[in-house]
Amino acid sequence: MTKAERLPLIKSAHERWRRKEQRAAKEADWDASRTEQDEEGEIYLDRISLQQFLRGDF
Repeated sequence: MTKAERLPLIKSAHERWRRKEQRAAKEADWDASRTEQDEEGEIYLDRISLQQFLRGDF
């Protein structure tokens, strides 16, 4: 396989890795975020994952 043939494969693998890293960073930001609102039936979120929230595990 020549260098010209390998380049698109390397670029696509790098792009998949970059998207995976961005997704992980976004999830970490979401997990670390905090939503606090007044007592009018609003939800308080503090360091829970989306999966925990959807399951009601908090």
